[in-house]
Amino acid sequence: MKKTEGQANPASIPDALSETSSDFLIAEYATLRDEVLKRIELQHQLVSLALIATGTLVTICVQASTTVALAYPILGLFLAAAWSLHNVRVWQMGNYIREEIEENFLDSDQGWEHVRPKGRAVKLGPLPLHGARSIFVGTQVLAVFVTLLISTFPTEDVVLLVLDGMVIMLTIVLLWQPKPRDSRSA
Repeated sequence: MKKTEGQANPASIPDALSETSSDFLIAEYATLRDEVLKRIELQHQLVSLALIATGTLVTICVQASTTVALAYPILGLFLAAAWSLHNVRVWQMGNYIREEIEENFLDSDQGWEHVRPKGRAVKLGPLPLHGARSIFVGTQVLAVFVTLLISTFPTEDVVLLVLDGMVIMLTIVLLWQPKPRDSRSA
């Protein structure tokens, strides 16, 4: 039987599919790594914004109005929530790269994501991660502490102090919630 134009050789179809699949996984790997880097950059920007906002609001608090600094813990909660979302997504992308992409090209113990431990011996995770988390909570506590030193405790300050206490606790719960379990270590 003569092969007509436009018909593929059946023996070459698996090779073509395998090559296409490999090209797709390589492109997906590069895209995911770029997104991981972008999300990490955004996390650093959020930490910087938290520090700048705290400094600005505490300065205003000392010079003019004590109530202004009490608004920061609420802002800090939203900054921490955005930071936490990026943190979870970075972790998920790294896990996907390790389980779905690296396993198709490398031995089970090779590749950047395979270097990362599958299970953590310390429940709280790595210290640098706690440093970033602590900046959010620390700046919230600092804003409240400065207000406590300066305030004459009018009713609105007392209400905001109570609200800020609840917001700080919510921030702690948000930032220190456990990550989703690694499907490979289960």
